Amino acid sequence: MLPLRVNPALPALSADGLLSVFTHPSLAISAEIPNNARFQKVGDIALQYAIVRLVWARGPEPPDKALEEEIHTLLSDENIAEWAKEYRLRERLRFGPEVAASVGKSAELVALFKAYAGAVDRELGPAVLTRWIEDLINAPPPTEAQPPPTAPPPGPPAKAGAFSARLNEMSQLHKHKLDFKAESAGPSHNLTWTMHVFIDGAQEASGHGSSKAAAKEDAARMVCWKRNWKI
Repeated sequence: MLPLRVNPALPALSADGLLSVFTHPSLAISAEIPNNARFQKVGDIALQYAIVRLVWARGPEPPDKALEEEIHTLLSDENIAEWAKEYRLRERLRFGPEVAASVGKSAELVALFKAYAGAVDRELGPAVLTRWIEDLINAPPPTEAQPPPTAPPPGPPAKAGAFSARLNEMSQLHKHKLDFKAESAGPSHNLTWTMHVFIDGAQEASGHGSSKAAAKEDAARMVCWKRNWKI
């Protein structure tokens, strides 16, 4: 099995931008409800421009066959869908129950990644989009000398809320600013919650659960494991 790539962080979008990106067109009940259809169209063009510009910049002029093939590979649905999987974008998507069976398919993943790219281009500008895609293209796998750490053991601690309490305790001890951001995805009758933990403004980890509290505890567990804040 090939090692997982070490991808750059997703560019930070506004709350409204994230809401639009992670709202599937199946929830477009009215014009007042934002969804990602428009961002998909913008992202399709912006992503093509960014990738063509990056590849051409490092090759001969005019571009040779090898560069044209690289552009084709990078813009392929297979590659873009893989990027979406690596960022776990599907897990954050809100959608109607009638499309539950299809939102994980390649075409939907491609559309979702392009929607995020379109939002980045719209909110942060083409330069930020291009830098992100350049870092993503060049993202190296973990080196043999520094293999990716093993994930922490699954399951809640013996005492409910123990990791959240430990996270608060250690953040106060080290004078860190601690923030949380919650998101939900999936059909309304079966939501999956994601909680992002930010320490001093930088995203530290994310957790998942069937409730907001469970997702927060899972995220706290990840942070405590990463920072070796043992209980």
